[in-house]
Amino acid sequence: MNDNQGTTQELLDGRAATYGDRVKNMDSVSDMVNAYIDGVEQRSGKREITGADFAMIMLMYKTYRFAVAPDYKDNIADIFGYAQIAEECVGLQMISAPSAQEYQAVKQRQKENVEAKAREEKNKELTLAAERGVRAYLEQVRSNEVVRGGLITFLDDIANKEAVRAKYSPGENDKEERLRDAELNGKRMAAELRDKPIGKITGDPVLGQGE
Repeated sequence: MNDNQGTTQELLDGRAATYGDRVKNMDSVSDMVNAYIDGVEQRSGKREITGADFAMIMLMYKTYRFAVAPDYKDNIADIFGYAQIAEECVGLQMISAPSAQEYQAVKQRQKENVEAKAREEKNKELTLAAERGVRAYLEQVRSNEVVRGGLITFLDDIANKEAVRAKYSPGENDKEERLRDAELNGKRMAAELRDKPIGKITGDPVLGQGE
């Protein structure tokens, strides 16, 4: 046995005097770890631990040692230390709640915020896609008189529908004025489309180039 092996054996034997049979200890702690990982699986559906989980596993090891030697203060210091490390690993996601019910309420609000943000991002994507489609269509309008004529008809149709909506909407005292405004706005848009380049009508800097 070399010097390092001798030192290791002395260290192990010294710990055995405090904590008992080391093989039995490892078997007992492994049972604790397996039970903890059962909880991880219940939480996430996977038996995969995070840094915070590993800190808690180390804490459990120190807890077992405390059970064997409760009057050895070093174990308490290690338990506090690993608890702090676990909290630091969780970071800003840590929830301080006075009850389990309030904790669940906070989790629900967090979930709703995440879902709302996802919907917002999706709406942004759809808006950008719609804008690209409109720009492509306006490019066609600029170069195709048939399409231009179809858009003019479409605008006239919008004006007529707005006029009908204004005329028959309940609770309005200014139906005649709204009717005139709808008709005038639709006719103005159609007239501008007939007489001006598309880029100047829409204010689009790309479509306005070279016109």
